[in-house]
Amino acid sequence: MNPRNLLWILPLLVVISSLFWWRIAADLLKPRGDFVTRWHDTPKKNTAFTMDDVHFAQSRKGKEELRLTAKRIFSGDSDNVLQLETIQAVTGGKEDWTHISSKRGRYTIKEEILTLLGNVLITGHQGFEMRTQVLHFLTRLNKMNTTSRVHLTGKDTTVTGGGMSYDFKTGVIRIGGSGRVSCKLL
Repeated sequence: MNPRNLLWILPLLVVISSLFWWRIAADLLKPRGDFVTRWHDTPKKNTAFTMDDVHFAQSRKGKEELRLTAKRIFSGDSDNVLQLETIQAVTGGKEDWTHISSKRGRYTIKEEILTLLGNVLITGHQGFEMRTQVLHFLTRLNKMNTTSRVHLTGKDTTVTGGGMSYDFKTGVIRIGGSGRVSCKLL
């Protein structure tokens, strides 16, 4: 027999004979004891919580940016998101305050985004009032925006639009989409 033929005959014999020795080798290599079940049965930490009548304040560089009161705050499946109910929030200082209220909301901790949902009402120290269904307050950037319908009223002015962005630092408000503006000139 040629030695080159052994190169393919030996692996062929191992594969064919594996029908006889495979089960014995598998039983020999199987882990003993309850190692596998202990590994899979470790209890998961329950990080869910609920708090009622919560007051929250956020400051940056010694200046308070946001004061928030919620009737209830609870966590869900993610450690990064807090769900809120019946929200009252105030941004700005004593002279340039903005009051925000909503039925529901969620706060994303890592991104520092407060999303308010359902009959959002915003009133400002300048005498304006704005209503929308969804509002995103980007606390890190000190801005708020929405892509839902907006109704803004002020002294002798009414603006309706398809979205809004507001920068608290500059005071610039932009209302987009198709809308309507009515104002009293004199």
